[in-house]
Amino acid sequence: GFEYFLSKIEQAEIDKRWIAYILATVWHETLHTMQPVSEKGNYKHFKNYEHLNGNIFLGDGFRYRGRGYVPLLWRDNYEKFGRFLGLELVGNPDSVLIPDIAWRILFFGMTEGLFTGENLLKYFNEVNTNWIEARKIIHDSDDAEQVAEQAKKFFEAL
Repeated sequence: GFEYFLSKIEQAEIDKRWIAYILATVWHETLHTMQPVSEKGNYKHFKNYEHLNGNIFLGDGFRYRGRGYVPLLWRDNYEKFGRFLGLELVGNPDSVLIPDIAWRILFFGMTEGLFTGENLLKYFNEVNTNWIEARKIIHDSDDAEQVAEQAKKFFEAL
């Protein structure tokens, strides 16, 4: 849980606001478990995603469903993060559930802008502290206020 994240974050030596926002994001995305999760749903549920965002083969919607601390989904994203990290994620999508791999996806996705093109530095720097808009690092703005409030609590506790 939290001990794992605190040890990883301590090694990274980053801004406390970044730490708080990373923790709040994981808290939210994992439904408070702080463990890598796999998106729920049966094969039929994911059939609607068969030919989107790099999903090209029958079963890709289910195969590349969301997994990790922040759900990594779509074949395109498994390829992108696999290349960035030097890992074979397309051929082994369940490896995203391994905590150290899920951590690397989360950390670099948020610091390098690999999820949406937005990154932590844009929202937390010498000039800005924008807890709500930072949600754009992961998604457009779903649950932005909820994640922001949790991030502020973590920040106060750090």
